[in-house]
Amino acid sequence: PVPEPLAIAAGAFVGFWTMYIHVSEPDLPWPFMGAGYHLVHHQYNWFNFGLFTMLWDYLHNTLRHPGEATRAHALRTKATRTGKANRKALEKLHQMWSDTSNQSTSSDAPVASKKNN
Repeated sequence: PVPEPLAIAAGAFVGFWTMYIHVSEPDLPWPFMGAGYHLVHHQYNWFNFGLFTMLWDYLHNTLRHPGEATRAHALRTKATRTGKANRKALEKLHQMWSDTSNQSTSSDAPVASKKNN
């Protein structure tokens, strides 16, 4: 059996990774499958199947590198506009998280007291 915290962490990681590869920013170094490579997968459907790395696509000859045509396509499609909306939502979430973290670490933040039962 998989420990519950590990399952939760893995699910959160996959969720954030999935959001990243659909935002189209920025590219990652080899062997990681970045947003540009994932966009090629959406364009042609027969390439770049890897979720995290390019290893299996490289070994099975399904790896296609993004080029200027892919980037131009991204600028013309809804994927980029959706990516901008996703980036804004992610920035807002990050700001909310930062605000919450700053409030809980500031010296004037109220300290929760334990109730005696």
